[in-house]
Amino acid sequence: MGATWKTIPLFISSTFHDMHAKRDQLNRVVFPALEERLKGRRCRLEPIDLRVGVETDSTKTERERELQILKVCLAEIERSRPFLLVLLGDRYGWVPGEDRIKAAASEAGFGPEDERASVSALEIEYGLLKKDAVQRRRCLLCLRAPLPYDRMPPDRAAIYSDEHGTDHDAPERARRLKLLKAKINGDPQLAPHRFPYRLDWDDQTQRPRNEGADGLDAWGQKVEGALWQLLDAETQHLVNQAEPTW
Repeated sequence: MGATWKTIPLFISSTFHDMHAKRDQLNRVVFPALEERLKGRRCRLEPIDLRVGVETDSTKTERERELQILKVCLAEIERSRPFLLVLLGDRYGWVPGEDRIKAAASEAGFGPEDERASVSALEIEYGLLKKDAVQRRRCLLCLRAPLPYDRMPPDRAAIYSDEHGTDHDAPERARRLKLLKAKINGDPQLAPHRFPYRLDWDDQTQRPRNEGADGLDAWGQKVEGALWQLLDAETQHLVNQAEPTW
């Protein structure tokens, strides 16, 4: 009998406010193109994008809601193995309470190095640095070069960079982000999966440019090619599968 359709989950890990344009490009252009390529192998791509948030019970306390969010993030990474896409710029991300991280990590079965890490840092550590060595070979880490912050209004620069943040905790987040990047860049097994990129900035619209060699369109095409290499290797054995029968 012919093979049934296979679903391939892909977890997207990133901070939110500074990565909206990249996530939109992925969802509108990159993922549909990859799904089209996978059709011939009877595979469906299931991108897991938690940007819109995790549904929580309104009757729960803030601590319970934060704990639920962390548990869902880690559970979705576990379900997505072996595919993980990381978008990392100049923001460290939301840092929940220490007890929330400890409780969620304990339930997931691993001990984080830093119990005051951001959700993004926790996702990277759980998905790549400690939990599963196999997933380290099936990931893509998109590392964005700094934007031209000197050409941006201060409030705009703060959206994209913790070093330009004005809140009390911004310097500490910037310090922790440097440590996280150093850990990623210093890991030899992740070297083939690091995807450094640069984006052109439109001074008029105060947004990343779509066109050009370093525009969002070109970035999306490169990410599509890099992800397809991973997906192709994973699904190559399905190319010559028998046609489905009644």
